[in-house]
Amino acid sequence: MTNIDETEAYHAFKAYAEAKARVEETMHFADAMAAGRAWRHFLNLFAEPDDHMPLDANIIPFPKKARR
Repeated sequence: MTNIDETEAYHAFKAYAEAKARVEETMHFADAMAAGRAWRHFLNLFAEPDDHMPLDANIIPFPKKARR
């Protein structure tokens, strides 16, 4: 299991919440993409390294064991 730094998780979630609020205010696609990257960063803190989602990609793959 991944060790989670609560301070880092707090800051990552705060960054996501701020990005999400910005999207709701501006409705700009670029802001939505930034919010998505912030959300993936937050989720990656809780995932094993092999399961991390890329932050620099616009499209992310399904997890290796995902059911469709």
